[in-house]
Amino acid sequence: MARLVRRSGAVGFAVPIALTAQQALLLRQFEAAAQTDAKTGLDRLSWWREQTAALLRRAGDEPVAVLLIDIDHFKQINDLHGHLVGDEALRAVSTILRGAIRSKDVIGRFGGEEFVVALPSTSATDARFTADRLRAAVAGSPLAAMLAGVMDDPTLDPRTLHLTVSIGVAVSPTDGTTLDELLAAADRAMYAAKLAGRDQVRIAEPVRPRLVTAPQPPGQPAATGPAPATYPTSARRPPGRPHPRPQHDEHLDSGRTHLRG
Repeated sequence: MARLVRRSGAVGFAVPIALTAQQALLLRQFEAAAQTDAKTGLDRLSWWREQTAALLRRAGDEPVAVLLIDIDHFKQINDLHGHLVGDEALRAVSTILRGAIRSKDVIGRFGGEEFVVALPSTSATDARFTADRLRAAVAGSPLAAMLAGVMDDPTLDPRTLHLTVSIGVAVSPTDGTTLDELLAAADRAMYAAKLAGRDQVRIAEPVRPRLVTAPQPPGQPAATGPAPATYPTSARRPPGRPHPRPQHDEHLDSGRTHLRG
């Protein structure tokens, strides 16, 4: 209980040290709860982004790698065994990934069955090695044994609980200088891993600007001289010419629905 004190004519309250320490402890617990994903125990995406953005600011000339990890065919686990087993599988994979990275690396849940890892001071070569080590750790883990707490149902077949992951890798500054640029590059690489058959690691490839033909003005006959001018969609448009409509990457987008998982 706080007590009234008088000092040099001033009146105030003295708060016991134990109460102040208890409040500080409660504050830290509330902060930790707000920063932690309840289902996996990993960092929430917002907290992961904040920490990784700080890593990028401090990195200077040092590379920072970002891994985007997606569990393959995860929907089948939920469909075959229910969401209880699915949640336990998420926790099991989270435990495997967290145990296979360095203490200075930052891991979080991106959402659904996806995870993100930031690797400070890590080159593309080292990042690929780390990603492949994580992929192999998940593929080679005795997942059924890790799910012992939910394996009481005799209809569950441990052989159907074998999981793999697909991983996309992006490294600053080659693949981007901002966190959003790195995530976008890692996302493209992860879908390339899915297209390659899953249980794969892929490094982000540079995005090359597409060349498009300048549109023909209405009513003007087709030119018979030299080929029409072309220019990158990202370039400033030439005076007097409308900006070409960007082409859409239908190959990847058409597969995103069925490749997710």
